This record gives sequence, structure tokens and C-alpha cells, in this order.
Amino acid sequence: MSAGGRPGPSTPEGVPAHDGAAELGPAGKAAAEGRAATEGGHEGRRRLYGPETEKALANFGPGSTPRELIAAYAKVKRAAVEAVQETEGRFDAALFPCLVDALDEIAAGLHDGQFPLSLRQGGAGTSLNMNVNEVAAARARELYRERSGSEAPSLDPIEDVNRAQSTNDTFPTAVTIVAYELVADLESKIVRLQEALVAKELEYETILMAGRTELQDALPIRLGQIFGAWAGSIERDRWRFNKLKERLRTTALGGTAIGTCFAASPAYMHAAERRLRSITGLPLSRSQNLPDEIAHQDKLAEAASGIGLCAGNLKRICGDLLLYTSSLSGELRHPERQYGSTIMPAKSNPVLLEYGRGQAMAAEHEAAAARDYAFEGQLQLNAYLPFLAEALMAAGASLSAALTTLSRSLIPILEPRRERIAERLAQSNVLLNLLSPALGYRRVKELAAEIRAEAEPAALTSAGAAGTAHAGGAGGTAHAGGTAHAGGTAHAGGTDPAAAAGAERAGGADPAAARLDEYIDLVSRKTGMPRAEIARRFDPFRATSYVPEGGNQT
Repeated sequence: MSAGGRPGPSTPEGVPAHDGAAELGPAGKAAAEGRAATEGGHEGRRRLYGPETEKALANFGPGSTPRELIAAYAKVKRAAVEAVQETEGRFDAALFPCLVDALDEIAAGLHDGQFPLSLRQGGAGTSLNMNVNEVAAARARELYRERSGSEAPSLDPIEDVNRAQSTNDTFPTAVTIVAYELVADLESKIVRLQEALVAKELEYETILMAGRTELQDALPIRLGQIFGAWAGSIERDRWRFNKLKERLRTTALGGTAIGTCFAASPAYMHAAERRLRSITGLPLSRSQNLPDEIAHQDKLAEAASGIGLCAGNLKRICGDLLLYTSSLSGELRHPERQYGSTIMPAKSNPVLLEYGRGQAMAAEHEAAAARDYAFEGQLQLNAYLPFLAEALMAAGASLSAALTTLSRSLIPILEPRRERIAERLAQSNVLLNLLSPALGYRRVKELAAEIRAEAEPAALTSAGAAGTAHAGGAGGTAHAGGTAHAGGTAHAGGTDPAAAAGAERAGGADPAAARLDEYIDLVSRKTGMPRAEIARRFDPFRATSYVPEGGNQT
């Protein structure tokens, strides 16, 4: 604090004209980066933090403070000291720019090595607050000496840098900034995943396959519709995250210890709010109920819940894709990305799916921990806010990794196995369910049993004869049609005209259409229905949107 610390006439508010983004100029940043490198290599010889940080290290052990939180806290401190200077003119006119520059350097990440505390600490964040205060004061004095060549005026970490502040309003404000930026970043990643899924929805809109409920074949569905359903769940996450930002706009800055604004003037509170918006570029505002803002952290619990819900959706999508890409289904292909086994050379693993699902599971658990911490406060304060912040940031990092893996690495490389899809559709009797409005429920039930009874021995026969048939060349044509599996020994022999037509069609470019035609031939023979009528009901562009009257798809 200066003896005559009023600002000069060129700075009527006592605040230098710094960029609102809290960035250094190129020369200053280069010099500071050089100092940071020296600082990192000679930490024992140059230490900016002071005795309160040392006490916290002794109490809680060494760790490191997350970069995002260091930056956010430095911005909160800058807003506070600028408001103090604007309303009180407390700081020496030459020293004050050094203090602001020191906070800018901290925000830019040039002194991260001076923040050795884990967020697993008692005291509701007081240790971190003092860590910031001590480093800012020490660095400001260094800058003053470098620029003036003389010893700096007194600048006390708690009397001056912490003026009009409490840990209980500044730390929650820093955490709110981190949470807002985290949610905004995750929202952009959610948008990218939604776009990737919608692109596949459009790309695969004509691929008809078996839809399943309770892991059993049910009704036909287009592969594009499956991707569209996944996109729908992610669209809801997109909406939720957009709304979460609204909840995270209020701050506690100015409420000091318990929200009663002790030691903070109204002029200071308004100035701090205005400057915080300018420095962060975020639409932040002071809460209209400061005791509530300091005592309760349910807005952070809501953010954690949003992360947990999105993680649950990702886990579900990955779980579905694990089934579709597995040997059990094989309708989608997860290309090989690395060795699948050190002993089985031909084995490939869905490593990207497993990684994405594992990260989503981690995000769920970390979000649940954050929610628990949010409700462990007592009376006018939640002392577990540091633990909550750590869990929330961890959940966000895990969800970010899962979203990025799916949108950039996995979804673009998934490949539909069209022949396998068509084969599974033809073998499933799924299409028979579409005939229930015309034939009635019981007749379709009987028809499915008939086809199944014929298909099972036919499948065994064709499996036993496969080597001979394929070796003979002519028999291979009958197998290419796939009708032995779908419906009867007559097709396996290749003498039936419909089977011959199916075999001829199977040689074409679209295996799905060929198998569908063969299945239509089979059902026409079994039911006596005109082939054109069955084909109309099996039309891939209309079948999946058809719901029988009074029916359901449970």
C-alpha cells in the first residue's frame, strides 16, 4: 500500500488500460516464459509462494492445482484489485500495474509451478486463496524492482491483495468460471458428435436391417434410423448443456464470508462485477441472493448431473455398438486399430469403443462424486467445494475424451457389413411381422414356426454339404442365394424356379436386395400372397414407419 497511493491524472480510475482477455504482449510474454522456465528448473532457489502455502503443504501434502482453476482465480483477483483501486485508490500508482501484470502472468500459465497444492484440502479453499495472494504479491514486487530499479512499496498478500475479499466469495466465483467454461466446451463437443451421427443417419437411410427389442429380433428398421435415434439422445444433451450455462452465470463475488457483504462496499461490489465480466468475457452477474450463493452448490450439482446424463447416453451408444460390431452380430465393422491379442494374431478388438465407454463410465462416477460433495455443506458454507471442483473437472475431462473419441475417431470409421446385415434380416423372420395386418397374428405365428422348422435342418444340411457344394462350383450358386438358411430344402437343391431366380439376382451388385427378393419368393410360396403385395409391405422405405392399428412395438 502506498503512502500517497492515488492514481495520476492519466488514469482517473487508477486502473491501467489492460486487455480484457488478460493477455501479455509478445515481448512481455516471451520474457515471462523465460522466467517460468528458469523457475521450473530452479524451484528451490526461486519460490514466490509464502508461509501459508507452506503450512498447507505440511497439512495436506504436495500436489498441483489444475491449470483452469489457477487461471480463473487470477482473473477473479484481478477484478477484485481493480475494483479496490477504482473505488479506494489503495495501491501505489507505479506498483499497481505490476500487480495487474503479475495476475495476468498467473492467468496465462507462466507460474503454474508456484501452485503446489492439490484440491483435496480442508478449509474450503483458503489455502489456494492464500497461495494466489502470496504469488501475486511476490511477483508484483519483482516486476516493480525490475522496472524501477528500487525496492517496491509494501504489498501484503492478505491486507492488500485480499482487500474486500474472502475465500468464501472468491473461490466459488473461480469455480463458477471453470464450470461455465467447462460446460461451454463440452457443449461444442456434443454438437460435433450430434453432427457426426446425423451424417451417418443420412448416409445409411436405405440400409434395412433387423430391429431388436430385449436382444430379440422384432421389426425391420433402417440403419440410418438407428443412428438417428442415437443422435436424438445427444440432441437432448445439447439442449441440457445450453440451459446449464444459464444456471452458471451467477457469482458470489462481493458477498465475502457468508453473503452479508462484510468489508465490501456497494461501490466495490458493482465495480468488481463489471470488471469480472470484462476480464473473462463471460456473461456473469452477481447473485441477488449472496447468502444462498455461498452456502449452496446445487448449481454445480446440476452441472455434474448434466455430465452424468450425457455420459450415460454415450455409455448406452457404445454398448449398442459393441453388440453391432461383435462376432455375435457382426452387422457393423470396427476396423482394426492395433494388435488385438499378443497370442491370437487374427483377433481384433474394438479398442476405440472400449476406450470411449470406459471414459463415459469414469465421467458417470466422477459426476456422482461431485453431486455428493455439493450437498455436504453445513449452515452458511460448503467446506467441500475444493473436492467438488476436483470431481467436476475430472468428470468433464473424462466426458470430453469420450465425446472426442466417438465424434472424431470412431463414428467416421465404422463400416456397415451389408451382406451380413441382409443375411441376418433374411434369417430372422423379422419381415413376417409386417404381414400380421393382412394375415392375422395367429397365421403369422404359424408361418414363422413353419419357416423356422424348415430352416434349422436345412441349415445343418447345407453346412455339412458346404465343402462339396463350393468345390463343385455349381452348388456354390445355390449357397450364394442364402435361401437354404431361410426356408427349405427345395431352395437348397437349386431346382425351384424361384430359387434359380434368387440365385441369379444374388449375383448382382446389391446383396441386400437379392436376399430380400429371395425371402419374398419364399413367403409368397408359403402364403399364396401375390409377390407384388408382399414386396409392397416389405418396401424398405415404408416398412419401418408402418405401425399396425391397435398394435405396439414393445
